[in-house]
Amino acid sequence: MLCLLADLRYFAKLLVPTISFTRPHCLSPRDARETAESIARRFEERLEVSWRWEGDALHLTADRGKARGASGSVLVGERFIDVSLHLPLHLRPMRAFLKAELARRLELLLGPAPGY
Repeated sequence: MLCLLADLRYFAKLLVPTISFTRPHCLSPRDARETAESIARRFEERLEVSWRWEGDALHLTADRGKARGASGSVLVGERFIDVSLHLPLHLRPMRAFLKAELARRLELLLGPAPGY
């Protein structure tokens, strides 16, 4: 019975369609915005993701390519970056990997989180 519950929890995590987290930073608003834009450019080059700014939110959409069906936003705050991505069905099994990779990339670009 415990194995069945563990299996159900594992598969439930695979079905979660979103990646979302908030990452604090110590950058100026301009530098934080440039960091978010550099991530968007990388997505554009590698995954054919289109992006646009609306105020402090960078919106991402993939209409074709490997990430087709993915969408999301990166909200750039004065002291945080809030990431929210919706994954299409074919990318959901990679959710944990994608979240870890995005967090790692933000760590490299933003430096250590304040307070660490």
